[in-house]
Amino acid sequence: MIFDKKYYKDMFGTVHRHAFYEVIADWLEKKYGKCKILDIGTGCGYLVKILRERGFDAWGIEISNYALKNTCAKGYVLKASVEDLPFKDKSFDLVHAISAWEYVPDVKRAWKECKRVGRMQEHSINYLGSVKGEKDFLNAWTEEKWKKIMK
Repeated sequence: MIFDKKYYKDMFGTVHRHAFYEVIADWLEKKYGKCKILDIGTGCGYLVKILRERGFDAWGIEISNYALKNTCAKGYVLKASVEDLPFKDKSFDLVHAISAWEYVPDVKRAWKECKRVGRMQEHSINYLGSVKGEKDFLNAWTEEKWKKIMK
């Protein structure tokens, strides 16, 4: 999968997508309060920006050069892989991901990294898009496989 301009314009460039991030921010604030949060696969940083505007200590990681160049949360989005997070142990109250896990080649390693840098028992929520016909999705797994990874 190439996370280029077309990917971000088609998938994440709509007004509806921005409203989606506002809803996610509302949910995170209600459930966790203003915490230190890491957003895995943050894309162009919309959620990080919204959370920072609301008083969260929000950070994101991203692998796409296009997204990094065009982030709206400059200074708070780092180029990094979830499989090798550049943070100290227990650096974040919460590690969060939306539609990221299905692109991760080594999910076991990535999950261990999230557990390492996160302080809460809950480490992630996921919105996994429909994978029917999506050749780009690397990890179209069953619920049982995900539960095994997340132990």
